[in-house]
Amino acid sequence: WDDDGEVDTDYEAIVPMDSVPTTYEAGDNSWLWRTTVPVGNFTSPENIYYRVTAYDADYDFLREGDRTVSSADSVCPVLGGPVATYVTPQPGEITACADQIVIISLTDPDGVDPAPMVLVIGGQTITWPDSRLSYDPVAGELTFDPGADIWTNEQTITVFLTLAEDSLGNPMWDTLEYSFRADLEPPAYANNYPPDWAMIRNTQTEVYVEITDNLAGVRNSEVRMDIYGESYDLSSSALDFNSGVLTFYPSAANIEFTAGDTVCATVYAGDNPDLCEPNRSEFEWCFLMEPKITCYEYPNPFTPNGDDINDFAVFDYPLMFSGEAELIVFDVRNRLVYQNVIGPVSDFTDIDSRKWHGTDNEGNKLRPGLYLYIIKKDGEIVCNGTIVLHR
Repeated sequence: WDDDGEVDTDYEAIVPMDSVPTTYEAGDNSWLWRTTVPVGNFTSPENIYYRVTAYDADYDFLREGDRTVSSADSVCPVLGGPVATYVTPQPGEITACADQIVIISLTDPDGVDPAPMVLVIGGQTITWPDSRLSYDPVAGELTFDPGADIWTNEQTITVFLTLAEDSLGNPMWDTLEYSFRADLEPPAYANNYPPDWAMIRNTQTEVYVEITDNLAGVRNSEVRMDIYGESYDLSSSALDFNSGVLTFYPSAANIEFTAGDTVCATVYAGDNPDLCEPNRSEFEWCFLMEPKITCYEYPNPFTPNGDDINDFAVFDYPLMFSGEAELIVFDVRNRLVYQNVIGPVSDFTDIDSRKWHGTDNEGNKLRPGLYLYIIKKDGEIVCNGTIVLHR
């Protein structure tokens, strides 16, 4: 026998046969024979070509050449069952649908019998009939429609078609097994700069935020930033998305933030699934541009007498929102009477760190009179003036 149509030469094997015990009527010279070992180990549909050779038992002087021989060639098709291939999702694809439909191509020239089907999907064994399972004989497609949100975020869903038969009862040669994954959460944001409600001095500071999506990644076409009254996507030279960091460059957009402004940025992003619409999210935060501050002391004069009216003096100084400074007070004889670190402040109402109660560094009340002061920032004098203390 062989499977290439050429039995005469290069045949696959010679298989001995033996008679099958059976009862025949008297005078019947017919016998039933079968191979003593299986013919081949077939893993796909194909044809068996075989030749049966038989000799009679007529020997003359034990000469085998005296025997009469006859042979017959024939072909026996080895029938295969349905052939299954994936349609959607493809192996390894990522879906953003919690109710993702699974479609398998299942075809056979003799037609498919859906009754014996066994489909294991996401750990569930689905057999026919099931309201979630359908077969279209025209399209040759087996469809599993969960009809509800059953997949979970970052779940790996394994699809395993273990059994299918054609209309003649031939089972499929090869089972079908593959998997896809579900990503049901939108991108997340972290480490934004400037931080929320931070006070910033640089009027062209870069603005950035990290955007991550653990499974499907971030789709560039879904990324944009709204800032300072304008909207920018990645087609703009002012916006860049690299290594998971979205950066806005004000200089490229010809923007200079105004001192004293509140700047709010809103970032929009979507992930990048192979199937279904992206999961989308947005993130907003604001920061403050440091206002321009001049040197100012108030009230002047002040009256630290315990009546809760003008009991302390408050000192403003340039850049007090972004850094601390040193307040140094002298009497009219140029003797240092008070020295302390002041600032930085979060807003104009934050005055606790900028107060002077008219005492020396030991808390002793100073005499009424005129006092001189300087404010040093980063080692340089940024303010100087006088203040009057009354009791």
